[in-house]
Amino acid sequence: LSIFLLVIILSIIGWCVYSAWDKQSSLSMLPVGYSTYLRTDSAWDAINPMIDLQAADIFLSSPNFSQFREPFMALRGSPLRTNKLFKTLLSRRVDAGLYLDQNSNQSFCALIDLGFLSAVTRPVKFYIQLLIDKFNIENLSIIKYSEGNKKKFHLEFKNGNSIYYIKPVKNLVLISSNKELFDQGLTATNDKFYTQEKKAMLLAKPILPIKLVVDARQLALSLT
Repeated sequence: LSIFLLVIILSIIGWCVYSAWDKQSSLSMLPVGYSTYLRTDSAWDAINPMIDLQAADIFLSSPNFSQFREPFMALRGSPLRTNKLFKTLLSRRVDAGLYLDQNSNQSFCALIDLGFLSAVTRPVKFYIQLLIDKFNIENLSIIKYSEGNKKKFHLEFKNGNSIYYIKPVKNLVLISSNKELFDQGLTATNDKFYTQEKKAMLLAKPILPIKLVVDARQLALSLT
């Protein structure tokens, strides 16, 4: 029994080590053409100080961001804010791009780097349906399809009239509100469109909790 338990423990440790080592670059999955790029090395350190700000209430009252108001308010009064495990889970690096089309419609594409915690998300396709059924998550569904001989999947979460597309890719979790951006991110070849200067600027470690980079040309084009 001891040998059996030891094998299981070593297997779990080995899987976590592999998950931390087998990485995908966030930049390779971030679609080009963003108007604003956001990066934080700890989502919790970036979000937590803003939760109690009155400015956040005004910001989320905007029609473009009203869909996030309800979960934001739920988090404000949640006891999870003092839970160490919850804070550890949210202390992840996030890279995101905001995109504006010609009609000034806003969409986003975000990449969450889970590191060794991706040991849980990598095999998600084998157990996600069980979780959906067990907890009766009506707004979440798994979409399965084939490309050639390969069977693929992604998750879709519906919130009102909005649909969010989600897929774990190695150490990352890709989330987007736009299917076209989502598919572009899955190609994992977007980094070839960035110059070395832009790569160095985007990959530089943030000094502040949040780093914002605005592409003035894309922003101007979308607004005009």
